[in-house]
Amino acid sequence: MIEAVLDASALLALLLAERGGDEVGSVLASSAMTTVNLSEVVGHFARNGAAATDIRNVLHPLPIERVPFDEDLAFAAGMLLPATRKAGIARASHSPLA
Repeated sequence: MIEAVLDASALLALLLAERGGDEVGSVLASSAMTTVNLSEVVGHFARNGAAATDIRNVLHPLPIERVPFDEDLAFAAGMLLPATRKAGIARASHSPLA
């Protein structure tokens, strides 16, 4: 059962032993992450000179459910913005549709 959905910053906190990483570690075995967020983690290590093989060796064995990010999921994630904005997570911006 999925207990936590991780974003890139959460997984990086764990992997880089940053603040909050312990909390991520405690739910890692019951977590999920979209493939978009996974690509951000890969990009972080690639920008810092890590080889693709080394990145795969670190990320592949992690017990995180990988969730493909398709159009339906993109729409659902976008619809969460009003709720996350109230929590101070998303930045407000002007929309031509509003």
